[in-house]
Amino acid sequence: MTKVTSFFLAIILFFIITNETSGQTESGNILIGGGSQLSLSRLNTSWESNLNDPQRTTAIEFSPHFGFFISNSLVLGAMVPLNRVTERVNMDKEKVTSAAIGPFLRYYLQNEGNIRTYLQGMFGSGHMRLAKSWEKEIISYRMLVYEIDFGTAFFVNENVSFDLILGYASAKYNKKTSIEPDKSDIFFTKGLAIKLGLAVIL
Repeated sequence: MTKVTSFFLAIILFFIITNETSGQTESGNILIGGGSQLSLSRLNTSWESNLNDPQRTTAIEFSPHFGFFISNSLVLGAMVPLNRVTERVNMDKEKVTSAAIGPFLRYYLQNEGNIRTYLQGMFGSGHMRLAKSWEKEIISYRMLVYEIDFGTAFFVNENVSFDLILGYASAKYNKKTSIEPDKSDIFFTKGLAIKLGLAVIL
């Protein structure tokens, strides 16, 4: 991830120095993009893994999104946060996968220039699945998630930008047990995350 981050920052610096382009954020355009968390993100959960001191943890996170400029600099659309975390200890493996969808709103704070800051937020719902290699049962949770971000878009031309995003995210997971249907098994994940993103404006 360090090499990817360095490459990304090198591209940003190159276009800051050599480019005088201005990205287009006018009403009627379409935004298509996505972002992925960096390993230095700090997310905490109130529900801990059943594996103690995992020897290997693999995390994949990606949030594709698309939207329309309903006015100059203002985008309304949908975001689909996707996440998978796998933890291993010897032969035991625990895998958590989640997917959600919800509306998002983005507002670019500047009207012109090749570097634009923006604010965005999203709220959505989805499901999370927990699978353990030592059990046959797959546990499913309902999920509510929201995210508030501050981003900087570095436009390499009128249509394409690389984004650096700092955001706060929170997710609530809820499972009603079959043994006690009136009770719920609830836990939360929340914290700060830094993302690298790519956006195309058509």
